[in-house]
Amino acid sequence: MWDAINGILTSGNATAVLLFLGLVILAAIVLVKTNVIAVKTKHLRIGRLENEREIIRRQVETAHSFVMSIEGKIRTDNTNYDGYFTKYILERVYDKVIEWIMFNHISNSPMYIQDKQDTLCNLVYTFEIKDEFKTPEFKERMNNWTAELIARLVQTRELYGKKEE
Repeated sequence: MWDAINGILTSGNATAVLLFLGLVILAAIVLVKTNVIAVKTKHLRIGRLENEREIIRRQVETAHSFVMSIEGKIRTDNTNYDGYFTKYILERVYDKVIEWIMFNHISNSPMYIQDKQDTLCNLVYTFEIKDEFKTPEFKERMNNWTAELIARLVQTRELYGKKEE
């Protein structure tokens, strides 16, 4: 085999062969960049990776807008918290949701939703919050918000994941 390669490269056709190989490699790069083909091995994925980034980017944007919109829903007149404490708690919740997105196993299964609801409730209750936020009604509101957020994240994955198929 090496003798054949040596013979081709030392002949007058070496320039043509190298030019042909260069064109084949360039064509392969263009096909991968335009998502026409993809190479997926056990440890490497080339092509169609931009779709996954887009899905994660959209999920992060969805989570941020959803979690930060909760601030207006939990304000009460008799709460003397400053806005920074509320934002801090919401930022911690947002960080936890980003962890879920990074692990990429978000699902609509009842067990998953229950686990994430408990996780967020425990996270919020680790802070010294007023008793008005420790009521069963507020916990139910947090559970509803968590279920709605998970549903939106799953919907985002399904919506942008269809491009890949």
